[in-house]
Amino acid sequence: MTDTSAPRPKSVLLFQVAAVLIALAFAIGVIRAGLGFAQSLRPADPLAFAFWGARQLAVIGTLATAVILVHKRKPAGRIVGLVCLAGMFGAVAWTQFIQAPSPSDALATLPYEGQSGVGEITEYVTGALMLLALAYWFHAFGFGSRARSYFGTAPCP
Repeated sequence: MTDTSAPRPKSVLLFQVAAVLIALAFAIGVIRAGLGFAQSLRPADPLAFAFWGARQLAVIGTLATAVILVHKRKPAGRIVGLVCLAGMFGAVAWTQFIQAPSPSDALATLPYEGQSGVGEITEYVTGALMLLALAYWFHAFGFGSRARSYFGTAPCP
C-alpha cells in the first residue's frame, strides 16, 4: 500500500521535470521531421522514416507512462522510471565516450601550434561527472529510503 503522506522526494520531482522536457524535445523532433518528410518531393526512404518515427513515439510513450505512474505513486512507476534513467545513462555514455566524432568535427579538432590536450581531458572529466551524477540520481530515485517510502515499497526509517 502506498503511503500518501510521504513527501515527494527531490529525485522524483527532478525525474518528472526531466522526463517531460525530454518527451517534449522528442515530440518537437517528430513533428519537424514529419513536416519535412511531407514537404519533400522525393522522400529518401519511407520505411526507414516510419521505423524512426515509431522509435521516437515509443520513447515519448515510455516517458509519458513513467511520469503518470510516478505521479500516481505506483511501484511500477519506479521500475519504468529506473529504465528511463538507465536509458539516459546509456545515452550520455554513448555520446561522451563511445560515439566516433563526425568528419566535420575533425577539422575543428586539428592540432595547432601550442595546443594542449586540456580540452579533451576536460571533456572526459565532465562526461565522467555527468555519469556519476546520473548514477547518484538512479540510486536516489529507485533505492533511496525517501523514494521507496514515496512508492510504498519500504517504510522510511
